[in-house]
Amino acid sequence: MLVFDNEEREKIQFTDLVLRPPFWTDSYYSRAERQEPLDQLVDAPYFADSKDVALLQLADFVAFFLRRYAELENGDGERYAGEHRQVRRWAMQALDCSIGKSAIYPKKGRCRPADLFYEFAPSCLRE
Repeated sequence: MLVFDNEEREKIQFTDLVLRPPFWTDSYYSRAERQEPLDQLVDAPYFADSKDVALLQLADFVAFFLRRYAELENGDGERYAGEHRQVRRWAMQALDCSIGKSAIYPKKGRCRPADLFYEFAPSCLRE
């Protein structure tokens, strides 16, 4: 299930992407010959205002800490004493609750699209 913040201009483009996925998704998701594209999706994307959906607020909250962790790991200065240590702790707690990094960023056997995602991901999140 895919749930997104309510972005009207993005809704049509994303729905189109799900209904007609680009060719690279076949190799990225290891689609078998008789398998429908993106058949792992249970339903169409759901768009809602994050003010009304607690899980979207939680996703925004976690994304903030993951982004801030990547910034701090890449040399952005602390905004307060001990920020780096504290944000790292929160980021690790979030990552420990998610699917394994190896499922998101495999180290071996990547196709070209997976290589691109791996290359551009912050090293602190993929390793």
